[in-house]
Amino acid sequence: MTKKTTKTNSKIPQNRKIRGGGSHSSSREKQRTGIAIAILLMAIGFAAVTTTLTINGTIKYGYDKDKFIVKFTAATLDETEAGEGVENPKIDESGQSITYTTKDLKTIGESSVLDFTVTNQSTQYDASVTIECKESDAELPKTKLVDSYVTLTEKFGEDDAETPVTITANGGTAKGKITVTLIKATTEARDTTFKCTLTATPVEITSRAN
Repeated sequence: MTKKTTKTNSKIPQNRKIRGGGSHSSSREKQRTGIAIAILLMAIGFAAVTTTLTINGTIKYGYDKDKFIVKFTAATLDETEAGEGVENPKIDESGQSITYTTKDLKTIGESSVLDFTVTNQSTQYDASVTIECKESDAELPKTKLVDSYVTLTEKFGEDDAETPVTITANGGTAKGKITVTLIKATTEARDTTFKCTLTATPVEITSRAN
């Protein structure tokens, strides 16, 4: 019996190359994807526990009456200027009042005039100032007729006395005048008292050019 021998071609064609590492590359891509998903999940997890903290505040501010200072700083009665040793006219130490007595008015048409200056010494506020004169405790009529013998007229600022006058802060001034005139002769000595009140109201300082 003759035995057939089968020959196996052990040669591998030259154009066939053994490719390796494909499974490794796929594994690395999967690892990268997994890491990215893990980071995203961590970010979502942190966002879920974020807490907002809040501060609630209240600001309190208002008017400081000690910083509002308006005073009489000058007065002249019939050319006699108030000052040290002068009793008529007299500005008190606080600068809040002027006291004076007119000269004897004996001739019809004769007048006694008080000139005065008001200064706003405030640094934080302008001042709106009005003036009102009364005979003793009663309001004078519009004619300013006092006991039928004398008239009284007042002026404050550049405009009409009934209009509030604004005095600027840091030393702003306004001038006023009170004039008493005899309109009827009398045969005996008389005294009539009156009171003029200046009311100063603080006003917020608006922007002004220097």
